[in-house]
Amino acid sequence: REKGDYVTAFAALNYLHGYLDAGARLGIFEVNDSDLFAF
Repeated sequence: REKGDYVTAFAALNYLHGYLDAGARLGIFEVNDSDLFAF
């Protein structure tokens, strides 16, 4: 927030969501609500 680099912050958030999707698909995370993930 101090730098005002909102584009990089938004990209990092989307990148993280991709990791969460991959982890859920691989069974690393126990997912009870599959509507939140892309599979």
